[in-house]
Amino acid sequence: MGDIKNAIFKNPLPHLVQLSSLVMLIVSLYITTRLSPIIQDLALLKNQVLANETTVNLIVKPITDRLDRIEVRLDRLIER
Repeated sequence: MGDIKNAIFKNPLPHLVQLSSLVMLIVSLYITTRLSPIIQDLALLKNQVLANETTVNLIVKPITDRLDRIEVRLDRLIER
């Protein structure tokens, strides 16, 4: 045990790098587990927004087309 301790104190840099890598790995895993549900919620929200936009377009397009036809008819009546 004393030899390992002496080796660490003689050249601490490799051991510090390994320890900092381990700490970064743990922090990264912690952050990932915290962000994973948020990312899933964002993906679900995006799908809901796209579905709502599609629904609105399906409702609004026929109305817009009909209003355009009415406008053309009114223009024809005004020109007479």
